[in-house]
Amino acid sequence: MSQRISILVALEGADEGLKRALTSAERSLGELASTAKSAGAKTAAGMVEVLSRRRPDLPPDGLELGHAERSALVSRL
Repeated sequence: MSQRISILVALEGADEGLKRALTSAERSLGELASTAKSAGAKTAAGMVEVLSRRRPDLPPDGLELGHAERSALVSRL
């Protein structure tokens, strides 16, 4: 009987540890996704800025454009 209780306690502790690990992983992935999104937006804006110097038909400041507009401009290049 005491062995059974020990197993249940161990399983409960493992369950809590797994929950903490999953929560931590979710938080890390959320931060990574946010960083990647920000980096992508900055990269696209930088590309538009650099390329607009070469092509006068592009807006002078890529940061004024929305995400969809930047993506459309970058895909045309």
